[in-house]
Amino acid sequence: MTRPAPPRLAVWLLERLVPPAEREAFVGDLIEAYVEGNRTRRWFWRQTLAALRPFRSRGGAVEHAVRRPTRGGPLMLFAGLRQTANALFRAPAYAGVVLFTLALGIGATTAVFSVAKPVLFEPLPYPDPDRLAMIWEREPDGSKSNVGWETYADLVRDSRTIESAAAISYWAPVIGGVDDPERVLGQSVSASFFRTLGVAPAIGRDFSDEEDRGRHRVVIMSHRLFERRFGGDPSMVGGSVDVGGVAYTVIGVLPRGFESLLGPTVELWRPLGYERGQSQACRSCRHLRAVARLRSDVEPTVVADELDRLYAQFVEVSPTDYSGVSMVAEPLAETLTARIRPALLLALGAGLLVLLVAAVNVANLMIARSLEREHELAVRATLGAGRGRLAGQVLAEAWLLAVAGAVGGVALAALGLRLVPSDPASAIPRIEQVTIDWGVLLTAIALTVPITLLAGLLPALSASRRGARALGHRAATPSRARRRATGALVVVEVGLAVMLLAGAGLLIRSLARVLDVPPGFNPERLLSFQVTTSGSRYREDAVEWQAFDQLVERLEQTPGVRSVGFATQIPLGGNMDSYGVLIERKPIANPANAPSADRYAVSPGYLAAMEIPLLGGRGFEPTDRTGMEPVALINESFAAKSWPGEDPIGHRIQVGGSGWRRVVGVVGDVRHASLDTEQSLQFYVPATQWPWSEGTYVLVVRTTGSPQALEAEARAAVAAIDPALAVSSVATGEELIASATAARRSLMRLFQAFAGVALLLAGAGIYGLLARSVAERRRELGIRVALGAGRSRVVGAVLARGLLLTGAGLGLGLGGALALSGLIRGLLYGVGPTDAFTFVAVGVTLGALALLTSAGPAWRAAAIDPIEAINTE
Repeated sequence: MTRPAPPRLAVWLLERLVPPAEREAFVGDLIEAYVEGNRTRRWFWRQTLAALRPFRSRGGAVEHAVRRPTRGGPLMLFAGLRQTANALFRAPAYAGVVLFTLALGIGATTAVFSVAKPVLFEPLPYPDPDRLAMIWEREPDGSKSNVGWETYADLVRDSRTIESAAAISYWAPVIGGVDDPERVLGQSVSASFFRTLGVAPAIGRDFSDEEDRGRHRVVIMSHRLFERRFGGDPSMVGGSVDVGGVAYTVIGVLPRGFESLLGPTVELWRPLGYERGQSQACRSCRHLRAVARLRSDVEPTVVADELDRLYAQFVEVSPTDYSGVSMVAEPLAETLTARIRPALLLALGAGLLVLLVAAVNVANLMIARSLEREHELAVRATLGAGRGRLAGQVLAEAWLLAVAGAVGGVALAALGLRLVPSDPASAIPRIEQVTIDWGVLLTAIALTVPITLLAGLLPALSASRRGARALGHRAATPSRARRRATGALVVVEVGLAVMLLAGAGLLIRSLARVLDVPPGFNPERLLSFQVTTSGSRYREDAVEWQAFDQLVERLEQTPGVRSVGFATQIPLGGNMDSYGVLIERKPIANPANAPSADRYAVSPGYLAAMEIPLLGGRGFEPTDRTGMEPVALINESFAAKSWPGEDPIGHRIQVGGSGWRRVVGVVGDVRHASLDTEQSLQFYVPATQWPWSEGTYVLVVRTTGSPQALEAEARAAVAAIDPALAVSSVATGEELIASATAARRSLMRLFQAFAGVALLLAGAGIYGLLARSVAERRRELGIRVALGAGRSRVVGAVLARGLLLTGAGLGLGLGGALALSGLIRGLLYGVGPTDAFTFVAVGVTLGALALLTSAGPAWRAAAIDPIEAINTE
């Protein structure tokens, strides 16, 4: 048996290879190695530790370790963890960056997937949800529209592929009494509605078919309303509740977990009660949505063929009542997520990119850490440490970082989910079901941890395999293969950051273009709120109009108010009512193909309060009331399309099959549904010439100061007119604009956050690579300077490598962004997915980042003293 090298070798290695500031910690690691039970060379360890005692301030630990070897088991495990933690504490910058990077990647990905999972990937909370579909009429331009009641009734009668179906209409009742009126969202539904969904009331019973004919005053309420308004009192079932001043019998309460996805905040349902012959139960009155449960034994293609056949029959019987080309059955899940799906998919992609950037950055850091410790690991291998021990130490370090990073990721994910709006009225369906998804969290950890383990383990195994042969490599220039490998990781980081930056830039440009779109009214110093009437006294329109006239008069007398008006709908208010409009002396073959226009029933002061410009003719006057000639205002786009090159004043239009109305004025265009949709045709009618059965008007108040300061006075004015009037949906003009752009703003901020994180990680990657390269090539650079190379040349070489890596990553990222441009096209407005300005801005940003992160390493390279560098190595 060959005796190990004498202890002098340990002293020689310590003095030659370990900087003075690190010698004490290094000897401490050797003591820990002895404590962990290396007994094969006990004499060697005793002599080595005794020889190294002068380098250890706590010399007593050496004798203690030599005299009392620690046994294995839990103490050994604790000692190993303590040693690993001590090693990380001695490198706080490295440990902090790795922890932050892991937490950021895991947390961001977990938060995004936790939001997307219940919306996009989990089945709907109904029995056999795949069989539920929405029935639409398909218009010639490919858009979908609602159906008329007769179309729905004939479809239920004639279809052989539909098991059951229900029609749904909007309803906004006021519940309670004079003391505490509350406007809630409701639905008028066919008696088969809950049976179609596969849901039964938890208390009471469902609607009967008899109750779906005529006016039966019965309601079913949600469990949320049952508890909030009535304290969960079971005696309410079978009792009566005041709904709009009329007593309705409560026949049922839905289960606590029922999710009304067809209207997230719907809390009250009543029978639709339509019958053939009623004015609203027609084919051309397309104000109903239809949901159907398809038979389980039919394929989607069979359903589509049957709908095409039935629709052709309907058109043949009543050709003037249809303008579409077919009927379609769209899966309910697709309908509910149609608006949010593209944004969520894009957010998922951004989250995955951030996770990849984080994983690549952690891998780069781990490789750098292992390379920096290569000589230390080689010394330990030479002094007797086995490959298993070296690999175990590296793995323990990676596991500690992974656990801490996962904990940080959970905290960041929880914080991110708190920033997601939890209001069920938000644009995200099933938002109340969003919680941290532990499966997603574990998946994110499973994707990042192996990369960190592998990145740190391979250099450690390499150093342990080479042993003493690696000791002389400290002064050598890193191999070309190593430089290429680490450089490739940085290029990938930069490329992923470029893709996120390009997406964020395009969304920022889109939002800027949207905000540049004039809404058509002045949102500054504007207050709006809905007022809903209830009770038998408002059954006559004249009484209702009188109450709102009194309310306008009282508000006009309030200090700080400039003008007041009211309307059935306001721009960007979230509600709309459209009608087909016929033009006098311009007949069309099929009245169903008449152009559709948004309708506003308004008071005479509405245009002034909204500051909508009058472009020609006159506005409405108090004399434009019932019994006088019906009149209308049209918007600029309506005039240009219907009377190109003509003056529309004095011409007449027919709205929805009613009598003719004379056009008395032209007003400016307003954006109704949103700022980023096409300009619609619009017409205005006097409120007193348009019977309005809903009983809800929107008051608009133009103020001289802050509109929020007048909210209390406005509510007091309403209560003074009638305490039973319910006030809801209070918003300023700026809030209307913000609500219309909320989805774009949220997606833009999400991409900005992801892009900023990716940019920071890419910058850290470039900086770390160049700093490590300068440190590894210190002797080489010193020799070059000693042989006459100018310091500017050394600086240029470092900067050139940083710019080269950035340029390669920029090309990779732009190629990826162009390849995936189709995914973001539908979310853009006013800019294309290949917008040159955005890509140039991304290139400039990355160039500035490269120069900034390369400046520090380049400065250190220029400051190298050649003699000191050569002597040190």
